Amino acid sequence: MTDTHFYGHIREFVLRKAIIAHEEAQAWDTLAKNILLEKHRIEADRRNKPVQPGKTPPEETPALEDKLYVRIKEARQMMGIGNTSIYQEINAGRLPVKKHGKTNLIAVKDIHEWFEALPDK
Repeated sequence: MTDTHFYGHIREFVLRKAIIAHEEAQAWDTLAKNILLEKHRIEADRRNKPVQPGKTPPEETPALEDKLYVRIKEARQMMGIGNTSIYQEINAGRLPVKKHGKTNLIAVKDIHEWFEALPDK
């Protein structure tokens, strides 16, 4: 067997191993994503299930009112307004926003102050 032939076999072997490793990495990535999706589904089911009398409820996420800061989507839900309206309030300076990385946060106390500043009917 010549050196060229020998190195050709090694090269082919290494290439096959690299392809297999890549396919395994993709499979593990898909599995991790599926596990994460299932975890979120289970948590959502747990939050939506009524608690039976005499049983303690599962540990829940804090209610929006119990948080110090909420994301814009949560603020919209609390305030009962749409996307356009909340951004109009933010841009007008009536609703302060804090930035943490890419996340926009609104203080719950600022939401309460915004409600207090609304005119009475």
